[in-house]
Amino acid sequence: MHRWRKAFELSFSEWLLILRAALWLGLIEIGLRVLRFNTLIEKLDQQRPPDKALVVPPRSAERFAYCVELASRLYPLEPTCLKKGLVLFALLTRKGLHVQLWIGAAKSNTEPGAPIDYHAWLEHEGKVILGAANRERYIPLYCFNRSQAGVCTQGQSIV
Repeated sequence: MHRWRKAFELSFSEWLLILRAALWLGLIEIGLRVLRFNTLIEKLDQQRPPDKALVVPPRSAERFAYCVELASRLYPLEPTCLKKGLVLFALLTRKGLHVQLWIGAAKSNTEPGAPIDYHAWLEHEGKVILGAANRERYIPLYCFNRSQAGVCTQGQSIV
């Protein structure tokens, strides 16, 4: 019953945002399968006027991340951290907010031949808004910074 009560507390604009996020999850899924990653990022970041249909609540970036997480719970395929990060990146950049999309690899992997564990997270104004759980386990490898045309600074080298 607690979940339903929380669902009814969402505003109409938040429900629209959840619907948009669900649609974006499908588009990102297709994009990851048919496009090179850099091409997908370029398409998501194309300069366009901010989307006026998305109403930004006071805690905008965090609320957008919350709605993306809600939409990912309904997604029938695996909603990976990369997919959720790309969805949130698309939604926030279309709203005119500056965000950083980070991709990192696990710091230690003791078994030779074992798969590398990757993680993606999104930052806004120096704060992780999506993918914060266990983020300290990962060394940043790639960053796309909307506000500085691909240049990210965090005091760590990017391979």
